[in-house]
Amino acid sequence: MQFQKTVNLLELESVLGLDDYLIKSYLRIHDCNYKFDSDTPQMKISELKSYLPLVKKLNETLDVSQLNNFALGFKLNNQVNTEFDLLRACEDTVVNIEIKSKIPNNKKIEKQAFEHYTLLNIKFENVHVITFVDSTNELFVFNPKYKKLEKKTFDKIRDLFPAGDDDLQKLENSRSSDFLISPYNDGNKFLKGLYILNGEQIDVRNKVLKGKSNNFVISGGAGTGKTLLLLDILKYYVKQGKKIAMILGVHPCEELKKISMELRFSVDFFYVVSDLNFKELLDNCDILFFDESQLMDRKMIETAIESSTTTIFSVDEVQIFHNEEMKRDIESFLKEKIDDSFFFRLKKSVRRNKELHSFEDRLLTGTSKNGLFDYYNVGINLFYNTDDAKKYIKDKCEREGFKCIEPNEYTDKISGYSTLFKFSENSVPSKSVIGQEFNKVIVIFTEIDSYNKNGELRFGSTIIRDYPYMIDKMLYEAITRACDYLDIVIIGNQTLYKKIQTILTLRRFREEAKNQTIQELEKQITQIKKENNELKRMLSSTKKFDSE
Repeated sequence: MQFQKTVNLLELESVLGLDDYLIKSYLRIHDCNYKFDSDTPQMKISELKSYLPLVKKLNETLDVSQLNNFALGFKLNNQVNTEFDLLRACEDTVVNIEIKSKIPNNKKIEKQAFEHYTLLNIKFENVHVITFVDSTNELFVFNPKYKKLEKKTFDKIRDLFPAGDDDLQKLENSRSSDFLISPYNDGNKFLKGLYILNGEQIDVRNKVLKGKSNNFVISGGAGTGKTLLLLDILKYYVKQGKKIAMILGVHPCEELKKISMELRFSVDFFYVVSDLNFKELLDNCDILFFDESQLMDRKMIETAIESSTTTIFSVDEVQIFHNEEMKRDIESFLKEKIDDSFFFRLKKSVRRNKELHSFEDRLLTGTSKNGLFDYYNVGINLFYNTDDAKKYIKDKCEREGFKCIEPNEYTDKISGYSTLFKFSENSVPSKSVIGQEFNKVIVIFTEIDSYNKNGELRFGSTIIRDYPYMIDKMLYEAITRACDYLDIVIIGNQTLYKKIQTILTLRRFREEAKNQTIQELEKQITQIKKENNELKRMLSSTKKFDSE
């Protein structure tokens, strides 16, 4: 949309009466997602022509000031991947018009209207979703209260359209995390329903709600939206009047406590729930939810599965911190205990930034299946003076809103011996942020971190005496919490700094090498042309000499 122009409906009516060649030329300027590499409009010309009855009626109904700044085929090009036929945005108001060929008497069209309303309501206070049926010239406006399309006449919608300047930047600058939220970071958005689920999440939710089983599992990696889906299902059951309880593999964060108070369900850290209390919990609730099950005790999970209470688990075998958690292997245990038909795996990352995801892969393993980028959203800083590094981190956290995440400290309870201290007073421990995400994150590396012969990043756990946690998992957790920007602070490790610098500049060097190759080839072509012209000149002189 950045380089494409919004449309005026008076002009659009004129253009739609012209030949296809000129309409295609018009789309090169106004189609929000024109494919210039193949010179193909995203919107079919025949589809655009079907807009003509609507455009004529709007031109007859609206004031001339309301006919400007319509976006044609605007698309949210992130994980949300939603397209709008016509969109008009101004300040806190947005109007979306979808053109259909049939009367909207089926659930699919109302479902689309609801999804569009929900998406737009995240960014705009006043949202109007309209469906126009071109075969009958009928108009329907979505009523969010009843989630229904209601038939209207054109004169009734006149006041819905704004008359000011275009304000599509709210959508153009949006990120997937604006729509696919983390409830543990933004409980208010979750409670207000200001989020959406993707197709994969909706499919799993429907299978859980309709499933003929007492036990369900939702598995998936970081950023696949397990927790959002789990709590969305929980909220549905609360509305049904079910008695709900929730057990966590970590301490409940403040946002989850807020959600539990609003929806009136209990939430507990598994470690503090006694056998007796757990039995009472099972007896007194209809549905028991488990989040971060991979961190929990097998006995508790097995007791829940064998009870008559419905249980729904979320699990990620990668996000573990302790060797004992690896040995328990809760995900495999759940696979053994619960039928495959009710074991669902989310495969698509819905919130992770693709560029950061690619960098994380290259940082940890040296390769990535997620492409190569310029990594402008990754910073790297080398310090030898620890006080300077601490000042830098403190300023970033307090003034710019960064979240510094470090491996958990550990002190042996018997000996009092501390095996790992946190570096920054502004940091939070890795275990406390599982299930959460932050716009800007700082992680810290020291001189004991290095790459092995296979090109894999190995952290200093092997030389940190008696540390019970897997420090590589701790740092993985910290790195994958960033959704917009990752800032790396390196303390006294030149080798690691140079290695990460290579990752950050790899694409630029490849582009430079490619450009140099092109320049060399262009020089060779120029030289060959000169030599060719010289040969032609010599041949011409020889022919002239022979003729004399």
